Amino acid sequence: MLSQLALAAAADASQWTDAAPFEAHRYMAPWPGLTKGQTLIPGELSRGFGFYQSKPATSFAPIAVTPRALGADWRHGMLHLPVHTAINGQWLGSPNPGVETVFHFGQVIAHLARTRALCAGTMIGAGTISNQDPAAGNACITEARVRQMLQGTPEDQLHPYLQDGDRVRIEVRDASGRSVFGAIDQAVRIAELGV
Repeated sequence: MLSQLALAAAADASQWTDAAPFEAHRYMAPWPGLTKGQTLIPGELSRGFGFYQSKPATSFAPIAVTPRALGADWRHGMLHLPVHTAINGQWLGSPNPGVETVFHFGQVIAHLARTRALCAGTMIGAGTISNQDPAAGNACITEARVRQMLQGTPEDQLHPYLQDGDRVRIEVRDASGRSVFGAIDQAVRIAELGV
């Protein structure tokens, strides 16, 4: 199941010790397209949600782009372009990570650098991309389901979790329609677990 789509940072962290938030985001390159699948404990699957048994492999978009190359689409330590997500060709959402951001990457990096050494290449996630406006859709199936529940949608009509063979595509496009980071375009394969 697709649970999280976040921005990650590939960083030159040599300058991070005691960096102020407005300085910290200068030492990173945004690398959107962090996806994390979740594996549920088999007994919980019948109820649609449960404790995480594991966090399987993470996927990233194939290209990291510097803030300078993004130009005006990178402001205040965040990307300001919609992240388009589709499942089996059906639109799930296009939320904009720069809208309604609680903590930008500079703040996250500065906070982390207080308690740990961060080296060049450190990957940092800023959490699920989400916008209040329902028209933006979702980047998280669980969020989509919760929104549906709050609208009174019956449980059997909620957005389904990912199934074996589903295809997920995540991509950021600029104003001219060019892919910024390259697309994540993957088929879901459910492995048989020996329980």
